[in-house]
Amino acid sequence: MESKSSAEKVLHSGTTHALQAESTLKKGWALKNKREVKRFSKEQIEYMTEKFQFGESTGYKCDPDDVAKEMRHVKNSKGIRKFQLEHFLSPSQIASFFSRLSLKKRQASNTVYDDCDMIAEESRTEMSQLTVLANTAYCDMTTDGGGWTVMLKRYSGSVGFKRTWKECENGFGDINGDFWFGNNYIHILTSSGKYELRVDMVDKNNKTIYAVYKTFVVGDSASKYKLTVGGYSGNAGDYLKSHNGMKFTTEDQDNDTFKTNCADYNTGSWWYFHCSTCDLSRTDKKPYWGSVISKPVMMIRKI
Repeated sequence: MESKSSAEKVLHSGTTHALQAESTLKKGWALKNKREVKRFSKEQIEYMTEKFQFGESTGYKCDPDDVAKEMRHVKNSKGIRKFQLEHFLSPSQIASFFSRLSLKKRQASNTVYDDCDMIAEESRTEMSQLTVLANTAYCDMTTDGGGWTVMLKRYSGSVGFKRTWKECENGFGDINGDFWFGNNYIHILTSSGKYELRVDMVDKNNKTIYAVYKTFVVGDSASKYKLTVGGYSGNAGDYLKSHNGMKFTTEDQDNDTFKTNCADYNTGSWWYFHCSTCDLSRTDKKPYWGSVISKPVMMIRKI
């Protein structure tokens, strides 16, 4: 009896340990290890976004395999490799990023924003084009913190800026090239809060220069889209100062203070007085800001 009792105790003890082990297994066997979420660096995002946007603008989509291979050899302006081994991305990672950009572009086309500054922070390096108010806008998400709604861009010179009043009011040009956002839309934005203006351009020495104005307002159509501007800073010179308080002039609406139409004389559409110290709209001549410049971009952002 004693030996049977001892055996039962051993059996019972063994069964108890087995049940405890089984219980422990059931509680933990299916738990997955937490996956480390690896976020892309700013440089990786900018590189992939540039490749995606090139494909969107040219119609030649970049192959993720080619982008991954090129990433291993691409160099910066100093001839140094942009990415080290630990920063290389696989074709599947790049393809996934491209898919997200494509989805966000489709979503943005169905979303109406008040201005580019309303785009979510995490999307700022990934977005370039969306609907602002009822117009398609180009958004600069990299310059000085991003959030800029571009109102004028002249890179190729392929779009003439000597236009009618209605054209300047509603906007014209190619959103992926040279364009004017439209006086009506600029007025709606700048009358909805305090806005700043930034003007970027390239001088005759091929140096990038800029001008920032902490006050920028365009009046309504009744005021002839009157310009209010002030609070200058930058290295390009305060050449818009003389245009403060001026009305907008086009080839078919002469609102300047000169004896003849400055829009005809300058072949542009601008806030002329008699006539200008700067004019980024000149068509037959190069745009100028105190002197001849190239690649001007005007953009606004809510402060």
